[in-house]
Amino acid sequence: MEIEITGINIVKSLEIAQKIKDFTPIAELKAKLINKKEDNNVC
Repeated sequence: MEIEITGINIVKSLEIAQKIKDFTPIAELKAKLINKKEDNNVC
């Protein structure tokens, strides 16, 4: 199966990626990981 890369496909892909990034469980996990990393870097 071939997918033609067009401006519309790129925009749709970016919109979907943003929705996944902003999906609450993923956003919460990202925040926890960032906070944990910051806590480990504080000495």
